[in-house]
Amino acid sequence: MYKQTLLGLSIAMLISGCMATKKPPQIELITNAESFEVILPLGAESEGTTGWNIDFRPFTNYTIAKGSTIKDFYQVTHNEVTATSELTTNICRGQKFETGSVFKSCINYLADVKTTRSEDDLKVIITPKKEIKQVGGFLMDISLPNVNISDYFGYLSSQEVTVRSKITSKYSSEAIKGNFDRLLKRHKWENGQADVAHRQFKDTYLMTLNNNTDVHISVGFYPYRDGSIVEFVATGISSKNNQTRSINWSTIFNEIEEKLKGVVNS
Repeated sequence: MYKQTLLGLSIAMLISGCMATKKPPQIELITNAESFEVILPLGAESEGTTGWNIDFRPFTNYTIAKGSTIKDFYQVTHNEVTATSELTTNICRGQKFETGSVFKSCINYLADVKTTRSEDDLKVIITPKKEIKQVGGFLMDISLPNVNISDYFGYLSSQEVTVRSKITSKYSSEAIKGNFDRLLKRHKWENGQADVAHRQFKDTYLMTLNNNTDVHISVGFYPYRDGSIVEFVATGISSKNNQTRSINWSTIFNEIEEKLKGVVNS
């Protein structure tokens, strides 16, 4: 009985010691780094304190080991720090237990964010300045994610940006809606998928641009004088690309509006 108690205490001390021990982060300054540039139409401005509205597309991949309640995950998140005009990107490998405990190792990139405004556009420049490696784990260290600065730019390239606009037409709202139904593929939102900007419209369509950007377009058709007004909310979704260093959403939304004008007048 004494040996069993002693063994139990030893294991408990080992576990608590491993859980409490946290290695200091390794911080490396990034010098002469490339910047990631995003150009936004002024219609994509945020109402928040950042003044810009880029929805980076973080993801978490979970796999569950057979016969186990442990979930292995690979996670990417983006956190903006508005007071200091910084952007933090966290890339982690880890394990999540059924109890809710999470153990992970992360590579974090900290970037400066600067914005400049012209008459038509808002330019957002993201420049990485620090790479922070934090090793964690339970009983044994979890290996760090296998990523580099090129992967980091790839994560920045995966974005959603939303713009609202309208088109005035001499044609009836019924005729224009018929054009949309005939020329564009309809989209059905999954539960909880559509954001507030899209929910007010019942008609949503899909469009793919020449650069392979996917677009969700929610539309309202309203009679106006002798014609109609087409109000729309368009959300562009760019794909992850490690080679990309700039995205011009102003050009993208100009293309979207020209294509929609073509549908309206067909």
